[in-house]
Amino acid sequence: MMIQKLRGNILTPDGWVNGTLHSTARIGAIDGRPADPGANGDDYIIPGFIDLHVHGAGGRDIMQGGDAPHVIAAMHAKHGTTSLLATTMTAPPEDIVAALDAIGAAVAAPRAGAARILGVHLEGPYINSAKLGAQPAFAREATMAEV
Repeated sequence: MMIQKLRGNILTPDGWVNGTLHSTARIGAIDGRPADPGANGDDYIIPGFIDLHVHGAGGRDIMQGGDAPHVIAAMHAKHGTTSLLATTMTAPPEDIVAALDAIGAAVAAPRAGAARILGVHLEGPYINSAKLGAQPAFAREATMAEV
């Protein structure tokens, strides 16, 4: 596994450090000294965002299946999201299965430069049909066999 090194103003639980962050899949070490980032022109290195409710991005919707999860994850990474939950809509069973298949494939084969897909936020179809909000009218009662 390749070690990545990022140099700049690093936000840590103890405050700002100017130095180098060493990482592979996780942060291995931070070398540096306390610093005021306003006193230098170095880049800012801050924790990434985790988005727990993502329907889409980059003109794609998670329900489209195919490569939509990859496109969405790449777009989110460009804006600071490091990890996300792909969120489905209330839909016919075959549409939900197609979306889940595509999400599963994206999780199994993540792409460089994309946010990590942590799993799925299954928004329906097992919701109150009288309280659909923005959801399409495909709500239904859950059965143990289907779940």
